[in-house]
Amino acid sequence: MSARLMIAVLACLACQVPQAEAARKSRGPATLADLATRSAPVRPDEPVVADVGLAARSYEEFLLIPETDPALRAQALRRLGDLRLTEAETLRAQDGATSERATAVAREAIAAYERLLAEQPQGADTDVAIYQLARAHESLGEPDAALARLDELVTGHPDSAYYDEAQFRRGETFFSAQRYADAERAYAAVLGRKASSAFRQQALYKHGWSLFKQSRDEESSASFLALLDGLLVEGGQVRPGANLSRPEQELSADAMRALAITFAASEGPVSLQAALDRHGTAPYESRLYRALGDLYVEKERYQDGAEAYRAFARRRPLDPDAPLLLVGATEAYAKGGFTSLVLDGKRQLVEEYGPRSEFWRAQGPNLDPAVSNAVQSNLLDLAQHHHALAQKSGSSTDRDAAVRWYRDYLDGFDAAPQAPATRLLLADLLFEGANFEAAAAEYERAAYSYGANPAAGRAGYAALVAYDKAEAQVPEAQRDALRLRAIDSSLRFADTFPEQAEVPGVLARTTKALFDAGDRERAESVAQRLLALGPRADAGQQLVAWTVLAHTYFDSARFVEAERAYGELSARLPPQDPLRAEVTERLAASVYRQAEAKQAAGDVAGAVSEFLRVASVAPASPVRATAEYDAATLLVTAQQWNEAATVLEAFRRNHPEHPLQADATRKLAVAYLEGGRQREAAVELERVAANPAEEAEVRRAALWQAAELYTDSEDVAAARRSYAEYVGRYPAPFEPAIEARHELAELAAQANDGADRVRWLDDLIAADRAAGAARTDRSRFLAAGASLEIARPLDGAARAVKLAAPLDRSLLAKKKALEAALAGYGRAAEYGIAAVTTEASFAMADLYRHLGQSLLESERPGDLSAEELEQYDLLLEEQAFPFEEKAIGIHEKNASRAAAGVYDAWVRRSYAALAEMKPGRYARIESLDGADATAGTPPEVAAQFTAARESLEAERNEEAREMLLAVLQLDPTNPAGLNRLGIAERRLGRFAEARAAYERAIAADPAYAQPERNLAVLLDLYLGEPAQALAHYERYQLLSGDVDPQVAAWLVELRTRLGQVSRTAEVQP
Repeated sequence: MSARLMIAVLACLACQVPQAEAARKSRGPATLADLATRSAPVRPDEPVVADVGLAARSYEEFLLIPETDPALRAQALRRLGDLRLTEAETLRAQDGATSERATAVAREAIAAYERLLAEQPQGADTDVAIYQLARAHESLGEPDAALARLDELVTGHPDSAYYDEAQFRRGETFFSAQRYADAERAYAAVLGRKASSAFRQQALYKHGWSLFKQSRDEESSASFLALLDGLLVEGGQVRPGANLSRPEQELSADAMRALAITFAASEGPVSLQAALDRHGTAPYESRLYRALGDLYVEKERYQDGAEAYRAFARRRPLDPDAPLLLVGATEAYAKGGFTSLVLDGKRQLVEEYGPRSEFWRAQGPNLDPAVSNAVQSNLLDLAQHHHALAQKSGSSTDRDAAVRWYRDYLDGFDAAPQAPATRLLLADLLFEGANFEAAAAEYERAAYSYGANPAAGRAGYAALVAYDKAEAQVPEAQRDALRLRAIDSSLRFADTFPEQAEVPGVLARTTKALFDAGDRERAESVAQRLLALGPRADAGQQLVAWTVLAHTYFDSARFVEAERAYGELSARLPPQDPLRAEVTERLAASVYRQAEAKQAAGDVAGAVSEFLRVASVAPASPVRATAEYDAATLLVTAQQWNEAATVLEAFRRNHPEHPLQADATRKLAVAYLEGGRQREAAVELERVAANPAEEAEVRRAALWQAAELYTDSEDVAAARRSYAEYVGRYPAPFEPAIEARHELAELAAQANDGADRVRWLDDLIAADRAAGAARTDRSRFLAAGASLEIARPLDGAARAVKLAAPLDRSLLAKKKALEAALAGYGRAAEYGIAAVTTEASFAMADLYRHLGQSLLESERPGDLSAEELEQYDLLLEEQAFPFEEKAIGIHEKNASRAAAGVYDAWVRRSYAALAEMKPGRYARIESLDGADATAGTPPEVAAQFTAARESLEAERNEEAREMLLAVLQLDPTNPAGLNRLGIAERRLGRFAEARAAYERAIAADPAYAQPERNLAVLLDLYLGEPAQALAHYERYQLLSGDVDPQVAAWLVELRTRLGQVSRTAEVQP
């Protein structure tokens, strides 16, 4: 061999051989199964880049070199064998299995391997050479030689990398030779090695078959199950089919079928379950049962197949595949023609795995679509089956069953395309079974839960029919709730299917139902919707709408709308319709309530107009009378008296029998009275007084007021009649009765009926006297006045008696008349009424004075001598003096009342009479003389003081007082002004104010004398304080400088009266 050849061979040994070896080890050793059916996959060497024949010849030439390195020589021999074996395989692939060239080359490979074993029996590659020899013999169809070499390998080289494959190939050889026990041991040897062995799965598979061939089923099934564990299980779960390689899929399928055959040959599902019990839980159990069932079905053993499927469902009822195996069972029954079992199977499936099952709930979103589809299909089949039976036989049992399955279907598959039609079928079944409330609910779901569908409108209306029929079935306590649901359903129907022909009728019924339920707001809305349909709603339906609208408007106080609605109703009702009367009343009431609303808003004119409009809207309505009366009442309240009277007069004419006639009469009286029509008011009040239905007190007050009004309207005759009737009918209460007598006396005077006046005055006095404890200040006042008036004619009669000769006779008559008058005045004075007492006192005093003067002025006898005449005059004076003294005493008593605040005209007249009769005591007047009030005052103030003085001088005392009060506001300390104010106050009988004014004047100017004098007169004559008066008189004299002789005389009289010694110096002229 040339050096170049040597180098080339060495290069191949250094590079190619290690690369080929590395490649072989990286992919695992090639196996004998490369040539066998159903064996391990062929793993050929990687393609040799160089020409195989050329390389082989190079190695052959190398081996001819003597004394080469043993290691290199061994490698060259092994590589030569490998190349020839590869070349043989290539030729066989090209030329066919009987290729002579391939056989010759294979023999060359065998020679190379045997030469290597001969030269180096314990070399490093001995196991490889033995393995390759086995391959070469197998390729030549020499199984015994191949088996011998494999036996040699496993025996001599148990640690060889080719051990597992050698054992596996031994098993394959034994199995092919039907030496199943030897095959079992060979396969078991592989299984006894590492679990990661590339031949483990194939070994398990063939191990199972080896056992099966020996009828060792339990052991056989254990091997197959172990194989499936390895192929199908990962992390405790079944590997997805997509993750399995095709060989894995085929191997697992073969193992499944082998197991199925094993169990089918035994006790079927029982054997399978026993095997699993021995093996333990297998995640792929369902596939085993399915494989067994499929095998049975394939063999047309349908019931056995179904039982196999069902056995798994019994064993693992919650396994995701359990329902699918039950489906298989049902299908098996169907294939076998077992109809009843098919129904049972379907029923079992939907009961145990349907929407109501524990399984369904547990699976949730992870539910296998295949299971869902199966359950859905079976539920529909069951429901339709029983539905058909129910329609045919009318059996409630079948109907209930169909209902059940329809419900189950819809519970789980409400989104399915068949759901709307299924829901409608369910509703129809419930309706046919008279379960109307449930039917209504299902019809509603069919109509509204699935969007647009052809039967939705029919379902929506059917729900309403069902609700209507359900009402008679539910307890009374639940009917209101049912009606509300029916209402909601009706509205939903009309909203969803507005074009349905039934909509107008539905809206009409709903309108009435809502109104009956008290839901006026929605009733109104639906009624308006109904009317908006126009001619689609017939006359009856429109009548319902207007009726509900009218009542709703009325009940919600929308009376304008109510009037319109009732008007529409009235126009649509037949003339003889029994509702017409009620509608008319409501129409009138609507107008009436509008009037009330305007009244509440303060629109009197509007309210009256509306009240009166009732007559034109509903003239025959009983409300008309009430409205007219209320209009009048409102006018009375608004003080529109004439308008009120007009309405009340019409009310009286139009409604003569109305219960409010009495009230109308009272109001008419008020209207007349306030409108200034007093006599007409009096007539109405007499009507009230004459009405026995009125309360007694009302009648009494009305008669009294009628009499007053007749008086005010100057109808004296009517007034006298009314007052007289009053006195006759109402002696009590006492006060108005006594007033009535007084009025009768006054009216008699107006009528110049003196006798009747006296009669009523006497009656008044008698009534007061008889009243006892009922007497009042007023009755005493009136009685006193009456007594005084009765006494006055007696006074005149006494004064009319002239004293003429003979004096004794005329004097007797005069005294008698005088006594009668005095007695009359005395009775009047006894009442203690100041105004009467002062007049009576003055009159009595004046009668006494008159009698004294009459005596002095009486006719003298004509036959008296001068001396006798003088004696006669003296005698008359003596007779007259006591009467004058008597008069003075009465006047003084009357005047003394001034100190108590009584200072009327009669007291003043008594003061005037006393000044005449007793001037030294009573002829004392205030003085206006003194300081000029205008000194030092502004012109406008001075002018007012002067005007006030002029008023005082003219006895315009009230005018003077007002002027002085005003000017003293400007000059409050003007002494002359204050003095004059005191005079004015005294003249007006305001003694305390007069005193205060004088004292202010004195305080303003202590040197001013006039107020001292005037205050003294006030204290002496009017306040009954003579001692205080004395001091002021003395002060006045002191301040005045010139002694005032008049005042000096007054001082003498006063001191005498007080019991003091007079001071003559003060009385000097």
